[in-house]
Amino acid sequence: MTWQRIIILAAVLLALAGAQDLRAETAHLYRISLQDHGSAVELAGEGITILAAIPNDHALAELTDAQMTRVIRLGYAVDYLAASLYEYSAQDETDDYYTYTSLSAQLQAWATQYPAITSLQELGVSWQNRVLWAVKVSDNPGLDEDEIVCFFCGVHHGNEKISAEVPMYFLNYLLTNYGTNPDVTYYVDNREIWVFPVVNPDGYVANSRYNNHNVDVNRNYSFHWGQSASNYGPYPFSEPEAQAVRDLNLSQYFTTGHSYHSYGEEILYPFAWASNHPSPDNAFFVSLVNAMCAYNGYQPLISGNLYPHGGEMNDYLYGEKGVMSVTTELWSGPGYNPPTSGILAVCQENLPTDMYMLQRAGGAQITGRITDSATGQPLVAQFKVVQLWNPNEIYPRYSEPSFGRYRHLVVPGTYTLEVSKLGYATQTIPGIVVSGTNPTVRDVALVFAGWPNIDITLTPQGAPIQIPVGGGSFNFDATIANNSGASQTYNAWIMMRQPSGQMQGPMLGPLTLTSPAGAGITRSRSQNIPGTAAPGTYTYIGYVGNYNPLAVYDSSYFTFTKLSGTDASRVDNWDNWGESFDQETEASTPAGFALVRAYPNPFNPATTIGYQLPAHSRVSLRIYDTAGREVAALVDGWREAGLHEVTFNASGLPSGIY
Repeated sequence: MTWQRIIILAAVLLALAGAQDLRAETAHLYRISLQDHGSAVELAGEGITILAAIPNDHALAELTDAQMTRVIRLGYAVDYLAASLYEYSAQDETDDYYTYTSLSAQLQAWATQYPAITSLQELGVSWQNRVLWAVKVSDNPGLDEDEIVCFFCGVHHGNEKISAEVPMYFLNYLLTNYGTNPDVTYYVDNREIWVFPVVNPDGYVANSRYNNHNVDVNRNYSFHWGQSASNYGPYPFSEPEAQAVRDLNLSQYFTTGHSYHSYGEEILYPFAWASNHPSPDNAFFVSLVNAMCAYNGYQPLISGNLYPHGGEMNDYLYGEKGVMSVTTELWSGPGYNPPTSGILAVCQENLPTDMYMLQRAGGAQITGRITDSATGQPLVAQFKVVQLWNPNEIYPRYSEPSFGRYRHLVVPGTYTLEVSKLGYATQTIPGIVVSGTNPTVRDVALVFAGWPNIDITLTPQGAPIQIPVGGGSFNFDATIANNSGASQTYNAWIMMRQPSGQMQGPMLGPLTLTSPAGAGITRSRSQNIPGTAAPGTYTYIGYVGNYNPLAVYDSSYFTFTKLSGTDASRVDNWDNWGESFDQETEASTPAGFALVRAYPNPFNPATTIGYQLPAHSRVSLRIYDTAGREVAALVDGWREAGLHEVTFNASGLPSGIY
């Protein structure tokens, strides 16, 4: 091949950019008659954004003329409803529903009236600076106790106003019956109950399904994010409303979740992201939802069998965090909300399902505390109910940090529990029998076994290293050796101690690496030092171990000097670059999507392009020439959160700018 001088001018990192619906044509709202149970699934597979559905009856969707023609050609009857979802929702009689202002005032009034059992909390603000209100109900609302945590929420979609009325009715029932109703009193005394009645206040005020950034909040969660037709946001948790739910769970460790929507009179359970795809805990969910439906007469259904949609709250809470969470679709229509005269009936028929959730959260399960055998201190450890564990479907489950408490709700049966933590001997407990409706308690004391024997050595090239006044770079080799007798997965990262003594970094990583027993790797890297760096002696330190929570197995360092004086700055960044580590990923979550760098650049014939992801995401990374023609598809598929690198080999392409 002839010599080529190629410059990477621009590359596009796409996570199926869903910040807004990019359809060029105007879409109108239609009612699509469903032919059978699989009809809505087929329509979703055709890229149709389904807004609501009743199985074997009908679905609502906003369709362009081209989409409507395609739906008709598939054999479906289509009826025009309104110019838009907003216009259709405006037809609902909602004058006597809570407004955002009156609902906020009511929550504040209850917090004042019932201070002994309530804590009103601000979870953040919306794009339009409306407070995201949540209420904690418990006998000691200001304390974090070793109690079951139950979560209830409404109004992910702002036009579904009945989904605020039901949790507000439930909240009022708890507050006004505490001390007189024995069931209510027991649950308030032995649970931490969180009610988040309006997740999407901007949409609620605007009577819009979407938030102020035109994002469907219930498509903005990270689990299988991007697997919906549109409006799922630029990246997972891009929206403050979804962040509020995520952050509340990260601090409170929900046991159960219950999200209200409208409409359809169904109770939906994971998974939502695909049709005919039950979760590993399907037996529990079937038992739970059948019991709930016995109270209100609704239809139980796997969520994805209604129509598949990724990035949904229940899938996130269950799939990533182990929360047994379901959705109730209220009301049967017409419209999204019953008339004023029908509000009370909908609230009353669903109150028993919320009470049952509080009951079932304390029912048949495997639970206990995980502690250090020597100190008795609680541990954050991974736990698996082996019969219900599938690493291809769900994320690992961990005990919470304050008490070491773990819980896994199950149906009666015999199970095996496995508990593990880095540096501790794994414990496997077979033959755990769960029967009846009571918890089976198994406390676990883990024995510290020591850290894996993994070494790191940093070797500078050209020592002693002196960085010019205007900045420069140095080269070094990083060698990692697994001297243990087993394959190990671990983190590697580099920090730097400044002349002032302050630590800076990570300069590289943290990387997640897996090394077979006895294996070693060496990579040559380079580190830029900008001209703005303070003069003096720096210490460059490499670590292997666990980055978060911190556990250092080994470290290695060398020093370099940044010279003092006056000179024009020639280097303006702290970039670290060079040979890629195998299986390189970020252990800490980046703040957002970004293309990191291309090196070398200019290049011949290949260059390495880095990109970072803040969450498990679907990625498309493609190369175009200056005429806009695609010349290479480098990535097309799902990738984990972190820092990634991919090689672009331009062999066979003409010299130029890409």
